[in-house]
Amino acid sequence: QIGTYFLSRNDPTNALPHLQKAVAWDPYSPPLYQQLASAFSALNRPQDAVDALQEACRRVPGDAESHYQLGLALNELGDHKGVIDQLSLAVQLDRRHARAWYNLGLARNAAGQTDAALQCLSRAEALEPEDARIPYARATILASAGWTREALAAVKRSLALNPSNAEANQLLRLLSR
Repeated sequence: QIGTYFLSRNDPTNALPHLQKAVAWDPYSPPLYQQLASAFSALNRPQDAVDALQEACRRVPGDAESHYQLGLALNELGDHKGVIDQLSLAVQLDRRHARAWYNLGLARNAAGQTDAALQCLSRAEALEPEDARIPYARATILASAGWTREALAAVKRSLALNPSNAEANQLLRLLSR
């Protein structure tokens, strides 16, 4: 709890030894590894964050959140295949993990898998229909693919949820031309 206290106060340097001790005391608790990884990430030690999350996944392979966070950590290292692998595993383990579906959609789009990306984002949106970021991401992918009408509908959906999103408003203006 001391480590969590320091981490919540943006003090990862002081959080780190406490979180390392907590993981040593309870090596089968995924949330402890996740907090440890957050501290490493805040200290600009992405490989250490990945190592901590890989250990969490090794010790508790069925924990979707650890695979999700490992996917995000691998993204910091530029390991695009690893990102897709871990996020895919996260959504296999927890079909209702909207953030994993969303990030998997973004990762698949970055890999040039437009149709798969759109399917992932649709799944995320079905799970979190009030999250304006999801239809906005879908709109950008659709616009890049040249599907203007579909992109326009997606960006309007995003703006209905968050009218003040400057990027979505800009995309709406571009698509409306």
